[in-house]
Formats: sequence, structure tokens, C-alpha cells
Amino acid sequence: MSIARIIAVVALAAPIGAFAQTSFSRARIAGDPCARWQQTLAERRTSLEDERLASERERIAIEQQGTQLANDLRRLDSTDAAAVAAYNARSATHNERVAAHNERTAAYNVTAATLYQDSTSALRECDTRLTRR
Repeated sequence: MSIARIIAVVALAAPIGAFAQTSFSRARIAGDPCARWQQTLAERRTSLEDERLASERERIAIEQQGTQLANDLRRLDSTDAAAVAAYNARSATHNERVAAHNERTAAYNVTAATLYQDSTSALRECDTRLTRR
């Protein structure tokens, strides 16, 4: 075989050899994703608990204000227009406070449900990761 023919065969075969080569990345994700998820979920749980405690304090205050309004209504002189108007204004303010609290409670419930779903998903994913190791 002549040198020219050998060079031609090598030149033609070289691209085929290049296609057969594979490389594997040795890259790894820095840190444990499950640990990061758990940290984030723990922070969200703490925030949610703080919100729940604030909501509970607000509920107690609303309850006390409602009791006071009920007592005021029993003592109210219904013939005194100014007293009735003042009571109605306090009652309207109380009703607005109750409505705002109910809206915050509904938003809290959505946040709590989302946290539960995220916690369940993270637990399932991390459990799967552990069993695959």
C-alpha cells in the first residue's frame, strides 16, 4: 500500500473515530438540593407560624371587641340618635376589622396548603433520591 493511500484511509477514518468518542461530565451540583429545600421549607414554616400567632392575637382582640360591642348594645339608649350613630360607627369599624381578618385567614390557609404540598413533594423527591443512591 502506498503512503498516499494510507494517508487517504486515515483521513477518511478519522471522522468516524471522532463520532465514536464520548465524554462524560464530572460536574456535580454543589451542595445537597434536599438540604436547601429543607432549609427553605423550615423558613417558610417559621414565617407561617409567626403569621398564625399574629392571627390568633387578632382573633382574640376581635372577640373582645365584639363582646364589648354586645355589652354596649344592651346598655344603648335607642332614643338617643347620637348614641345610636356612634354605636353604629363602632360596629361598622368592627365589621370591617372582622372582614379584613377573614381575608387574611383565607390567604393564610392558601399559604399553609401550598407549604404542605411543597413539603410533601420535597419529602417524596428527597426520599426517592436517597433510595437511588
